[in-house]
Amino acid sequence: MARRVTLASGLTLSCEVRGDGGSTPPVVLLAGPTDSWRSYQPVLDALPSPGRAVAVSPRGHGDSDKPASGHPLPAELVDELVAEVLKVSARVWQEMFAALLRYDDLEALPHIQAPTLLLWGDGDALVPRQAQEELRRRLPDATLVVHPGAGHTPRWEDPSRVAAELVGFVGRLPATG
Repeated sequence: MARRVTLASGLTLSCEVRGDGGSTPPVVLLAGPTDSWRSYQPVLDALPSPGRAVAVSPRGHGDSDKPASGHPLPAELVDELVAEVLKVSARVWQEMFAALLRYDDLEALPHIQAPTLLLWGDGDALVPRQAQEELRRRLPDATLVVHPGAGHTPRWEDPSRVAAELVGFVGRLPATG
């Protein structure tokens, strides 16, 4: 069941929480740019009930808060700009996302101490294998699983397999509590 969680900062995020917790560590599923927690709906539906999974809609996405403080412009202008953005062609979006992929925050990755499961389809035309290997190398506790024949979103193409991989991944982690 979808819920809203208010952080200490006052920001409220929309998320979906599944499972009873049990003794396994929780799995946090993070949506990418333009996605909400609903992009993980097929995987959540395929997960068994033991354990816990939390899919989060980032700030500004889905039903999460879209606070004015994050935008240096008046809300009316932001609404007007959004209307203009919707007129942008697919080619321009592709170029913009290509530039986004060139953004470099790799130096922050070694600070992420949580075990991380990276899922990648070898038919991904957006993010190359080299980028996945770089993530795996820089994240201290990362596992990369390659989905042969899958594209950019294996969680949509084979949610049952992704759910099984998550269950296996969590099952190999030390028990909590």
